[in-house]
Amino acid sequence: MTITHIIKIDNKAYILNETAYVITTDDEHYTDAEILEHNAELDIWNEDTIKEGTENEHYTAEEIDAHNEELDIWDISTIKAEAMIDDDETTVIYVPIDSTNDYKVLNPDLNIVGYNYNSHQVSKPEYYEQAKIICSIETNPKLMEVLYSYHYCANPKYMTLAEAKAITSIEPILDSENGNQVETFNEFQYFTNVTEIPENFARGNTYLREITLPKSITAIWRMAFGIPGAMHNAGGISKLVKVDGLDNVSTVGRNAFQFAENLTTLNFTNKLTTLDTGVFAYCKNLKSIGDTSNITSVMSSCFVYSGIRTFVAPKFNSITSTSTWMFSSGNDTDDLPLNTLILDWNNITILPDYFCKRCSIEKIPDMPKVTQIGRGTFAKCQNLKEIGYMPNCTRIVQFAFDSCPQLDLNYRGTTPFPNLTVIEKCAFQNYKGGHAYFPKVNSVGLGAFESAENTTIEFGLPFSSITFHTDAFKNATNITVICNGVEFTEAQYTTYKITK
Repeated sequence: MTITHIIKIDNKAYILNETAYVITTDDEHYTDAEILEHNAELDIWNEDTIKEGTENEHYTAEEIDAHNEELDIWDISTIKAEAMIDDDETTVIYVPIDSTNDYKVLNPDLNIVGYNYNSHQVSKPEYYEQAKIICSIETNPKLMEVLYSYHYCANPKYMTLAEAKAITSIEPILDSENGNQVETFNEFQYFTNVTEIPENFARGNTYLREITLPKSITAIWRMAFGIPGAMHNAGGISKLVKVDGLDNVSTVGRNAFQFAENLTTLNFTNKLTTLDTGVFAYCKNLKSIGDTSNITSVMSSCFVYSGIRTFVAPKFNSITSTSTWMFSSGNDTDDLPLNTLILDWNNITILPDYFCKRCSIEKIPDMPKVTQIGRGTFAKCQNLKEIGYMPNCTRIVQFAFDSCPQLDLNYRGTTPFPNLTVIEKCAFQNYKGGHAYFPKVNSVGLGAFESAENTTIEFGLPFSSITFHTDAFKNATNITVICNGVEFTEAQYTTYKITK
Protein backbone atom coordinates (compact mmCIF):
# COMPACT_ATOMS: atom_id res chain seq x y z
CA MET A 1 0.00 0.00 0.00
CA THR A 2 1.41 3.36 -1.01
CA ILE A 3 0.03 6.51 0.56
CA THR A 4 0.91 9.36 -1.75
CA HIS A 5 0.60 13.09 -1.09
CA ILE A 6 1.09 15.33 -4.08
CA ILE A 7 1.59 19.04 -4.62
CA LYS A 8 2.92 20.90 -7.59
CA ILE A 9 5.10 24.00 -7.28
CA ASP A 10 6.52 25.78 -10.31
CA ASN A 11 5.75 22.74 -12.46
CA LYS A 12 7.76 20.39 -10.25
CA ALA A 13 5.82 17.65 -8.54
CA TYR A 14 6.55 17.07 -4.88
CA ILE A 15 5.50 13.66 -3.62
CA LEU A 16 5.09 13.78 0.15
CA ASN A 17 4.21 11.15 2.66
CA GLU A 18 3.24 11.50 6.30
CA THR A 19 4.13 7.87 7.07
CA ALA A 20 6.33 5.73 4.85
CA TYR A 21 4.87 2.32 4.03
CA VAL A 22 6.51 -0.64 2.34
CA ILE A 23 4.57 -1.27 -0.84
CA THR A 24 3.75 -4.87 0.03
CA THR A 25 2.47 -4.36 3.55
CA ASP A 26 0.05 -2.17 5.45
CA ASP A 27 2.07 -1.60 8.56
CA GLU A 28 5.75 -2.27 7.95
CA HIS A 29 7.56 1.07 7.78
CA TYR A 30 10.96 2.01 6.53
CA THR A 31 13.05 3.54 9.25
CA ASP A 32 14.39 7.06 8.96
CA ALA A 33 17.89 5.62 8.69
CA GLU A 34 16.90 3.40 5.76
CA ILE A 35 15.29 6.29 3.94
CA LEU A 36 18.25 8.59 4.54
CA GLU A 37 20.67 5.89 3.35
CA HIS A 38 18.65 5.39 0.19
CA ASN A 39 18.36 9.10 -0.50
CA ALA A 40 22.08 9.56 0.01
CA GLU A 41 22.66 7.40 -3.04
CA LEU A 42 21.11 10.00 -5.31
CA ASP A 43 21.89 12.92 -3.01
CA ILE A 44 19.26 15.38 -4.24
CA TRP A 45 16.06 15.04 -6.25
CA ASN A 46 15.11 17.20 -9.21
CA GLU A 47 15.30 16.77 -12.98
CA ASP A 48 17.56 19.80 -12.89
CA THR A 49 19.74 18.37 -10.14
CA ILE A 50 23.44 18.17 -10.90
CA LYS A 51 24.92 14.73 -10.35
CA GLU A 52 27.32 14.27 -7.52
CA GLY A 53 30.89 14.93 -8.60
CA THR A 54 29.99 16.83 -11.78
CA GLU A 55 29.47 20.46 -12.67
CA ASN A 56 26.80 20.26 -15.32
CA GLU A 57 25.54 16.70 -15.76
CA HIS A 58 21.98 16.35 -14.49
CA TYR A 59 19.93 13.40 -13.45
CA THR A 60 17.15 12.78 -15.93
CA ALA A 61 13.51 12.35 -15.03
CA GLU A 62 13.83 8.68 -15.89
CA GLU A 63 16.74 8.23 -13.50
CA ILE A 64 14.76 9.85 -10.72
CA ASP A 65 11.72 7.71 -11.53
CA ALA A 66 13.85 4.61 -11.39
CA HIS A 67 15.31 5.65 -8.07
CA ASN A 68 11.93 6.37 -6.60
CA GLU A 69 10.49 3.12 -7.78
CA GLU A 70 13.36 1.30 -6.12
CA LEU A 71 12.15 2.46 -2.71
CA ASP A 72 8.53 2.95 -3.77
CA ILE A 73 7.76 5.30 -0.92
CA TRP A 74 8.06 9.04 -0.93
CA ASP A 75 9.98 10.92 1.66
CA ILE A 76 9.53 14.72 1.93
CA SER A 77 12.85 15.29 0.18
CA THR A 78 11.87 13.07 -2.77
CA ILE A 79 10.89 14.97 -5.92
CA LYS A 80 9.52 13.36 -9.03
CA ALA A 81 9.62 15.16 -12.35
CA GLU A 82 6.07 14.14 -13.18
CA ALA A 83 3.63 12.57 -10.78
CA MET A 84 0.20 11.06 -11.19
CA ILE A 85 -1.90 9.02 -8.81
CA ASP A 86 -4.33 6.20 -9.24
CA ASP A 87 -8.02 6.94 -9.47
CA ASP A 88 -8.78 5.12 -6.25
CA GLU A 89 -6.29 7.02 -4.13
CA THR A 90 -7.04 10.16 -2.10
CA THR A 91 -4.35 12.70 -1.45
CA VAL A 92 -3.87 15.17 1.37
CA ILE A 93 -1.14 17.78 1.29
CA TYR A 94 1.07 17.91 4.37
CA VAL A 95 4.51 19.25 5.14
CA PRO A 96 6.18 18.55 8.48
CA ILE A 97 6.52 21.47 10.91
CA ASP A 98 9.85 20.11 12.08
CA SER A 99 11.53 16.78 12.66
CA THR A 100 8.59 15.56 14.74
CA ASN A 101 5.45 13.97 13.39
CA ASP A 102 3.50 17.25 13.45
CA TYR A 103 2.28 18.45 10.07
CA LYS A 104 0.95 21.62 8.51
CA VAL A 105 -0.07 22.76 5.05
CA LEU A 106 2.34 24.63 2.83
CA ASN A 107 2.10 28.41 2.85
CA PRO A 108 -1.09 29.35 0.96
CA ASP A 109 0.77 32.30 -0.57
CA LEU A 110 2.86 29.90 -2.64
CA ASN A 111 1.78 29.15 -6.18
CA ILE A 112 0.46 25.69 -5.38
CA VAL A 113 -1.95 23.50 -7.30
CA GLY A 114 -3.14 20.31 -5.63
CA TYR A 115 -4.66 17.13 -7.06
CA ASN A 116 -7.50 15.22 -5.51
CA TYR A 117 -8.59 11.69 -6.31
CA ASN A 118 -9.22 11.04 -10.01
CA SER A 119 -6.39 13.51 -10.55
CA HIS A 120 -8.82 16.42 -10.83
CA GLN A 121 -7.07 19.71 -10.42
CA VAL A 122 -8.46 21.98 -7.69
CA SER A 123 -7.44 25.51 -6.80
CA LYS A 124 -6.30 26.82 -3.47
CA PRO A 125 -7.57 27.15 -0.83
CA GLU A 126 -10.45 24.74 -1.45
CA TYR A 127 -8.26 21.67 -1.32
CA TYR A 128 -5.27 21.97 0.94
CA GLU A 129 -6.30 24.79 3.28
CA GLN A 130 -8.49 22.53 5.41
CA ALA A 131 -5.35 20.94 6.78
CA LYS A 132 -3.77 24.29 7.58
CA ILE A 133 -2.48 24.60 11.11
CA ILE A 134 -4.03 27.74 12.66
CA CYS A 135 -2.45 27.34 16.09
CA SER A 136 0.31 25.23 17.61
CA ILE A 137 2.28 24.93 20.81
CA GLU A 138 5.08 26.78 19.02
CA THR A 139 2.95 29.76 17.94
CA ASN A 140 0.60 30.21 20.93
CA PRO A 141 1.18 27.63 23.67
CA LYS A 142 -1.17 29.17 26.25
CA LEU A 143 -4.03 29.27 23.79
CA MET A 144 -3.33 25.70 22.63
CA GLU A 145 -3.67 24.50 26.20
CA VAL A 146 -7.09 26.14 26.44
CA LEU A 147 -8.32 24.93 23.03
CA TYR A 148 -7.29 21.36 23.75
CA SER A 149 -8.82 21.39 27.23
CA TYR A 150 -12.16 22.32 25.68
CA HIS A 151 -11.81 19.50 23.12
CA TYR A 152 -11.81 21.92 20.20
CA CYS A 153 -8.87 20.03 18.65
CA ALA A 154 -7.74 16.42 18.67
CA ASN A 155 -4.03 17.02 19.04
CA PRO A 156 -2.60 18.92 22.04
CA LYS A 157 0.15 20.27 19.81
CA TYR A 158 -1.87 21.95 17.07
CA MET A 159 -5.31 22.85 15.76
CA THR A 160 -6.26 22.70 12.09
CA LEU A 161 -8.47 24.98 10.04
CA ALA A 162 -10.92 22.14 9.53
CA GLU A 163 -11.30 21.77 13.30
CA ALA A 164 -11.87 25.49 13.72
CA LYS A 165 -14.54 25.53 11.02
CA ALA A 166 -16.30 22.59 12.66
CA ILE A 167 -17.06 24.66 15.76
CA THR A 168 -20.46 26.38 15.67
CA SER A 169 -20.52 27.87 19.16
CA ILE A 170 -17.78 28.75 21.60
CA GLU A 171 -17.73 28.70 25.39
CA PRO A 172 -16.27 31.36 27.74
CA ILE A 173 -12.83 29.89 27.23
CA LEU A 174 -10.89 33.06 28.05
CA ASP A 175 -12.59 34.08 31.27
CA SER A 176 -10.44 34.71 34.35
CA GLU A 177 -10.71 31.09 35.48
CA ASN A 178 -10.12 29.21 32.24
CA GLY A 179 -7.94 31.31 29.97
CA ASN A 180 -6.61 34.15 32.02
CA GLN A 181 -3.04 33.93 30.72
CA VAL A 182 -3.91 33.92 27.02
CA GLU A 183 -2.50 37.13 25.55
CA THR A 184 -3.62 36.88 21.92
CA PHE A 185 -6.39 35.06 20.10
CA ASN A 186 -6.09 36.21 16.49
CA GLU A 187 -6.58 32.56 15.50
CA PHE A 188 -10.24 33.07 16.38
CA GLN A 189 -10.75 34.57 12.91
CA TYR A 190 -10.77 31.02 11.49
CA PHE A 191 -13.79 29.91 13.57
CA THR A 192 -16.03 31.02 10.74
CA ASN A 193 -19.16 29.13 11.81
CA VAL A 194 -19.32 30.82 15.21
CA THR A 195 -21.87 33.66 15.10
CA GLU A 196 -21.90 34.96 18.69
CA ILE A 197 -19.40 35.83 21.42
CA PRO A 198 -20.99 34.31 24.54
CA GLU A 199 -21.62 35.96 27.87
CA ASN A 200 -18.45 36.18 30.00
CA PHE A 201 -16.28 34.98 27.10
CA ALA A 202 -13.16 36.76 28.42
CA ARG A 203 -14.63 38.20 31.60
CA GLY A 204 -11.97 39.36 34.00
CA ASN A 205 -9.10 38.46 31.66
CA THR A 206 -6.24 40.80 32.55
CA TYR A 207 -3.75 39.24 30.09
CA LEU A 208 -5.58 39.36 26.75
CA ARG A 209 -4.11 42.09 24.51
CA GLU A 210 -5.63 41.43 21.11
CA ILE A 211 -8.19 39.28 19.37
CA THR A 212 -9.46 38.93 15.82
CA LEU A 213 -13.08 37.79 15.57
CA PRO A 214 -14.37 35.76 12.65
CA LYS A 215 -16.46 37.89 10.32
CA SER A 216 -19.39 35.56 11.01
CA ILE A 217 -19.87 37.19 14.44
CA THR A 218 -23.10 39.20 14.66
CA ALA A 219 -23.46 39.58 18.44
CA ILE A 220 -21.16 40.12 21.41
CA TRP A 221 -22.94 39.35 24.68
CA ARG A 222 -22.80 40.48 28.29
CA MET A 223 -19.37 41.01 29.89
CA ALA A 224 -17.68 39.31 26.94
CA PHE A 225 -14.50 41.37 27.44
CA GLY A 226 -15.46 43.27 30.59
CA ILE A 227 -13.68 43.57 33.91
CA PRO A 228 -15.99 43.29 36.97
CA GLY A 229 -16.08 46.40 39.13
CA ALA A 230 -14.80 44.60 42.23
CA MET A 231 -11.86 43.16 40.30
CA HIS A 232 -11.02 46.57 38.86
CA ASN A 233 -11.19 48.18 42.27
CA ALA A 234 -8.76 45.54 43.52
CA GLY A 235 -6.26 46.44 40.81
CA GLY A 236 -7.37 44.25 37.91
CA ILE A 237 -6.62 46.13 34.68
CA SER A 238 -7.66 45.06 31.19
CA LYS A 239 -4.74 44.97 28.73
CA LEU A 240 -7.01 44.69 25.70
CA VAL A 241 -5.82 47.10 23.01
CA LYS A 242 -7.10 45.58 19.77
CA VAL A 243 -10.34 43.90 18.69
CA ASP A 244 -10.60 43.23 14.95
CA GLY A 245 -13.26 41.45 12.90
CA LEU A 246 -16.24 43.59 13.94
CA ASP A 247 -17.49 43.88 10.36
CA ASN A 248 -20.88 42.19 10.84
CA VAL A 249 -21.61 42.80 14.52
CA SER A 250 -25.09 44.26 15.00
CA THR A 251 -25.61 43.84 18.76
CA VAL A 252 -23.33 44.39 21.75
CA GLY A 253 -24.52 43.22 25.16
CA ARG A 254 -24.44 44.66 28.64
CA ASN A 255 -21.01 45.75 29.94
CA ALA A 256 -19.31 43.90 27.09
CA PHE A 257 -16.19 46.11 27.21
CA GLN A 258 -16.53 47.59 30.71
CA PHE A 259 -13.21 48.88 32.12
CA ALA A 260 -11.32 48.11 28.89
CA GLU A 261 -9.20 51.12 29.71
CA ASN A 262 -6.52 50.56 27.08
CA LEU A 263 -8.84 50.41 24.10
CA THR A 264 -8.58 53.53 21.94
CA THR A 265 -10.47 52.55 18.78
CA LEU A 266 -13.03 49.97 17.69
CA ASN A 267 -14.06 49.62 14.06
CA PHE A 268 -17.71 48.67 14.04
CA THR A 269 -19.45 49.09 10.69
CA ASN A 270 -22.90 50.29 9.67
CA LYS A 271 -24.21 46.83 10.62
CA LEU A 272 -24.18 47.95 14.27
CA THR A 273 -27.71 48.74 15.51
CA THR A 274 -27.94 47.95 19.24
CA LEU A 275 -25.85 48.84 22.29
CA ASP A 276 -26.97 47.56 25.69
CA THR A 277 -26.36 49.03 29.13
CA GLY A 278 -22.80 50.01 30.05
CA VAL A 279 -21.21 48.52 26.93
CA PHE A 280 -18.24 50.92 26.96
CA ALA A 281 -18.50 52.10 30.56
CA TYR A 282 -15.18 53.31 31.99
CA CYS A 283 -13.32 52.80 28.70
CA LYS A 284 -11.62 56.08 29.44
CA ASN A 285 -9.29 56.06 26.42
CA LEU A 286 -11.82 54.84 23.86
CA LYS A 287 -12.25 57.72 21.41
CA SER A 288 -14.12 56.09 18.52
CA ILE A 289 -16.18 52.96 17.87
CA GLY A 290 -16.44 53.30 14.08
CA ASP A 291 -19.62 53.68 12.04
CA THR A 292 -22.63 54.44 14.26
CA SER A 293 -24.95 55.67 11.52
CA ASN A 294 -27.48 52.83 11.79
CA ILE A 295 -27.71 52.56 15.57
CA THR A 296 -31.33 52.64 16.72
CA SER A 297 -31.00 51.51 20.34
CA VAL A 298 -28.60 52.62 23.08
CA MET A 299 -29.22 51.78 26.73
CA SER A 300 -28.23 53.55 29.93
CA SER A 301 -24.60 54.19 30.90
CA CYS A 302 -23.44 52.95 27.52
CA PHE A 303 -20.57 55.45 27.29
CA VAL A 304 -20.40 56.60 30.90
CA TYR A 305 -16.89 57.74 31.84
CA SER A 306 -15.59 56.69 28.43
CA GLY A 307 -13.38 58.80 26.18
CA ILE A 308 -15.78 58.85 23.23
CA ARG A 309 -15.32 62.03 21.16
CA THR A 310 -18.03 61.79 18.53
CA PHE A 311 -21.31 59.92 18.37
CA VAL A 312 -23.36 60.30 15.20
CA ALA A 313 -26.53 58.18 15.19
CA PRO A 314 -29.20 60.07 13.23
CA LYS A 315 -31.68 57.16 13.52
CA PHE A 316 -31.49 56.90 17.29
CA ASN A 317 -34.45 58.37 19.19
CA SER A 318 -35.57 55.60 21.54
CA ILE A 319 -34.60 57.48 24.69
CA THR A 320 -36.65 56.89 27.84
CA SER A 321 -36.50 57.94 31.47
CA THR A 322 -34.28 54.89 32.14
CA SER A 323 -31.65 55.93 29.56
CA THR A 324 -29.59 57.58 32.29
CA TRP A 325 -25.85 58.38 32.33
CA MET A 326 -25.61 57.53 28.65
CA PHE A 327 -22.78 59.88 27.67
CA SER A 328 -21.76 61.34 31.02
CA SER A 329 -18.09 61.91 31.64
CA GLY A 330 -16.01 61.42 34.77
CA ASN A 331 -14.93 63.50 37.72
CA ASP A 332 -14.39 67.24 37.71
CA THR A 333 -10.66 66.81 37.06
CA ASP A 334 -11.12 64.50 34.07
CA ASP A 335 -11.17 65.34 30.38
CA LEU A 336 -14.51 66.36 28.83
CA PRO A 337 -14.44 64.04 25.83
CA LEU A 338 -17.73 64.14 23.89
CA ASN A 339 -17.89 67.17 21.61
CA THR A 340 -20.16 66.00 18.79
CA LEU A 341 -23.53 64.37 19.46
CA ILE A 342 -25.99 63.87 16.60
CA LEU A 343 -29.19 61.94 17.22
CA ASP A 344 -32.73 61.99 15.80
CA TRP A 345 -33.43 65.07 17.91
CA ASN A 346 -36.77 65.76 16.21
CA ASN A 347 -38.36 62.64 17.67
CA ILE A 348 -36.86 62.51 21.15
CA THR A 349 -39.47 63.16 23.86
CA ILE A 350 -37.39 63.14 27.05
CA LEU A 351 -33.83 63.82 28.10
CA PRO A 352 -33.14 61.47 31.03
CA ASP A 353 -31.07 62.00 34.18
CA TYR A 354 -27.35 62.63 33.66
CA PHE A 355 -27.74 61.96 29.95
CA CYS A 356 -24.81 64.11 28.91
CA LYS A 357 -23.25 65.43 32.11
CA ARG A 358 -19.76 66.90 31.77
CA CYS A 359 -19.47 66.77 27.99
CA SER A 360 -17.82 69.24 25.61
CA ILE A 361 -20.80 69.92 23.36
CA GLU A 362 -21.42 73.60 22.60
CA LYS A 363 -24.98 73.44 21.36
CA ILE A 364 -28.17 71.55 22.14
CA PRO A 365 -30.29 71.43 18.95
CA ASP A 366 -33.99 72.12 18.58
CA MET A 367 -36.09 69.33 20.07
CA PRO A 368 -39.75 69.95 19.25
CA LYS A 369 -41.08 66.90 21.12
CA VAL A 370 -39.08 67.00 24.37
CA THR A 371 -41.33 67.45 27.41
CA GLN A 372 -38.79 67.15 30.24
CA ILE A 373 -35.07 67.59 30.87
CA GLY A 374 -33.83 65.28 33.61
CA ARG A 375 -31.66 65.57 36.68
CA GLY A 376 -28.12 66.73 35.88
CA THR A 377 -28.69 66.08 32.18
CA PHE A 378 -26.25 68.74 30.97
CA ALA A 379 -24.66 69.70 34.29
CA LYS A 380 -21.07 70.97 34.19
CA CYS A 381 -20.89 71.08 30.40
CA GLN A 382 -18.12 73.66 30.36
CA ASN A 383 -18.47 74.56 26.68
CA LEU A 384 -22.26 74.61 26.38
CA LYS A 385 -23.45 77.95 25.02
CA GLU A 386 -26.76 77.45 23.26
CA ILE A 387 -30.00 75.58 23.94
CA GLY A 388 -32.26 74.92 20.96
CA TYR A 389 -35.99 75.59 20.79
CA MET A 390 -38.06 73.22 22.95
CA PRO A 391 -41.71 74.36 22.68
CA ASN A 392 -43.15 71.34 24.51
CA CYS A 393 -40.75 71.21 27.45
CA THR A 394 -42.69 71.89 30.64
CA ARG A 395 -40.27 70.75 33.36
CA ILE A 396 -36.55 71.12 34.00
CA VAL A 397 -35.47 68.77 36.76
CA GLN A 398 -32.83 69.24 39.47
CA PHE A 399 -29.30 70.26 38.44
CA ALA A 400 -30.18 69.96 34.73
CA PHE A 401 -27.92 72.87 33.69
CA ASP A 402 -25.93 73.26 36.89
CA SER A 403 -22.58 75.05 36.48
CA CYS A 404 -22.55 75.58 32.72
CA PRO A 405 -20.38 78.75 32.74
CA GLN A 406 -20.85 79.69 29.07
CA LEU A 407 -24.58 78.95 28.81
CA ASP A 408 -26.66 81.85 27.48
CA LEU A 409 -30.44 81.36 27.64
CA ASN A 410 -30.78 84.38 25.36
CA TYR A 411 -28.27 83.12 22.79
CA ARG A 412 -30.82 83.37 19.96
CA GLY A 413 -32.48 86.47 21.32
CA THR A 414 -35.53 84.54 22.42
CA THR A 415 -36.45 81.96 25.05
CA PRO A 416 -35.84 78.29 24.25
CA PHE A 417 -38.61 77.29 26.71
CA PRO A 418 -41.85 79.13 25.83
CA ASN A 419 -44.06 76.64 27.71
CA LEU A 420 -41.86 75.72 30.64
CA THR A 421 -43.78 75.73 33.95
CA VAL A 422 -41.44 74.14 36.53
CA ILE A 423 -37.79 74.84 37.30
CA GLU A 424 -36.58 72.43 39.98
CA LYS A 425 -33.77 72.53 42.51
CA CYS A 426 -30.46 73.97 41.29
CA ALA A 427 -31.53 73.60 37.65
CA PHE A 428 -29.58 76.73 36.60
CA GLN A 429 -27.21 76.99 39.55
CA ASN A 430 -24.25 79.32 38.85
CA TYR A 431 -25.95 80.79 35.77
CA LYS A 432 -23.94 83.69 34.33
CA GLY A 433 -25.41 84.08 30.84
CA GLY A 434 -27.64 86.61 29.15
CA HIS A 435 -31.22 87.69 29.86
CA ALA A 436 -33.26 84.58 30.72
CA TYR A 437 -36.99 84.76 30.01
CA PHE A 438 -39.57 82.19 31.17
CA PRO A 439 -43.07 83.27 30.06
CA LYS A 440 -45.07 80.50 31.79
CA VAL A 441 -42.97 79.30 34.75
CA ASN A 442 -45.06 79.08 37.95
CA SER A 443 -42.70 77.12 40.22
CA VAL A 444 -39.06 77.89 41.03
CA GLY A 445 -37.33 75.43 43.35
CA LEU A 446 -34.56 75.48 45.94
CA GLY A 447 -31.37 76.94 44.52
CA ALA A 448 -32.80 77.07 40.98
CA PHE A 449 -30.61 80.12 40.30
CA GLU A 450 -28.29 79.80 43.26
CA SER A 451 -25.06 81.79 42.89
CA ALA A 452 -26.22 83.31 39.60
CA GLU A 453 -24.28 86.44 38.62
CA ASN A 454 -24.63 89.57 36.51
CA THR A 455 -27.79 88.73 34.62
CA THR A 456 -31.54 89.32 34.39
CA ILE A 457 -34.05 86.58 35.10
CA GLU A 458 -37.51 87.42 33.90
CA PHE A 459 -40.83 85.60 34.41
CA GLY A 460 -43.95 86.28 32.38
CA LEU A 461 -46.41 85.61 35.22
CA PRO A 462 -47.00 88.00 38.11
CA PHE A 463 -45.16 87.36 41.37
CA SER A 464 -48.40 86.23 43.01
CA SER A 465 -48.81 83.43 40.46
CA ILE A 466 -45.36 81.97 41.00
CA THR A 467 -44.18 79.76 43.86
CA PHE A 468 -40.60 80.70 44.73
CA HIS A 469 -38.57 78.66 47.20
CA THR A 470 -37.02 81.07 49.70
CA ASP A 471 -33.57 79.88 48.59
CA ALA A 472 -34.37 79.97 44.89
CA PHE A 473 -31.77 82.72 44.35
CA LYS A 474 -29.50 81.98 47.30
CA ASN A 475 -26.12 83.73 47.07
CA ALA A 476 -27.00 85.29 43.71
CA THR A 477 -25.02 88.47 43.01
CA ASN A 478 -25.95 91.50 40.92
CA ILE A 479 -28.97 89.95 39.23
CA THR A 480 -32.30 91.50 38.33
CA VAL A 481 -35.53 89.51 38.82
CA ILE A 482 -38.67 90.60 36.99
CA CYS A 483 -42.19 89.14 37.25
CA ASN A 484 -44.76 90.24 34.64
CA GLY A 485 -42.80 93.40 33.96
CA VAL A 486 -42.32 94.31 37.63
CA GLU A 487 -38.88 94.13 39.20
CA PHE A 488 -38.40 92.62 42.66
CA THR A 489 -38.60 95.12 45.48
CA GLU A 490 -35.69 95.67 47.81
CA ALA A 491 -37.50 93.59 50.40
CA GLN A 492 -37.95 90.74 47.95
CA TYR A 493 -34.27 90.81 47.02
CA THR A 494 -33.48 90.53 50.72
CA THR A 495 -36.03 87.77 51.29
CA TYR A 496 -34.59 85.68 48.48
CA LYS A 497 -30.97 86.30 49.56
CA ILE A 498 -29.95 88.23 46.47
CA THR A 499 -27.03 90.60 46.77
CA LYS A 500 -27.44 93.69 44.60
